[in-house]
Amino acid sequence: MDMSYGEKSAWVSLVTMGAAYAWYFSKYGPALAAGELVFGDIFGALIGLVILIVIVEVILHVALGLDIARSGADAEVTGDERDALIEVRANSISSYVLGAGAITGIFCAALQTPVVTAHVLLLSLVAAETVKLVTQLVYYRRGI
Repeated sequence: MDMSYGEKSAWVSLVTMGAAYAWYFSKYGPALAAGELVFGDIFGALIGLVILIVIVEVILHVALGLDIARSGADAEVTGDERDALIEVRANSISSYVLGAGAITGIFCAALQTPVVTAHVLLLSLVAAETVKLVTQLVYYRRGI
């Protein structure tokens, strides 16, 4: 089964984001759990990580676009009703994860340090985006 542009794009985003944040949380997670992390220590790393994610995503999506242009399937990039439906359903499901993370962040703000609260919110954003991308991939594979 050939993958659509939307499915390839979801794979690119999932692998890029997954690798980047897996590195980030494995590097800074132990210090965060031990309460030894200061926001100033990680601010530069977090900004650099976001910039790296953007650069890698742009390069890989341009490569996907060039591959499609070379094959002559221009309509595939814009998507169709199926792509729109998959995106809406995936966004709907991921919004529950983001909402739960926001509520957890509110409780963290009352009970924890600002650094822990910021990381709980970051983790909830990453988890929501991961759920969205995995849901999209499942729907593409199921043929919805």
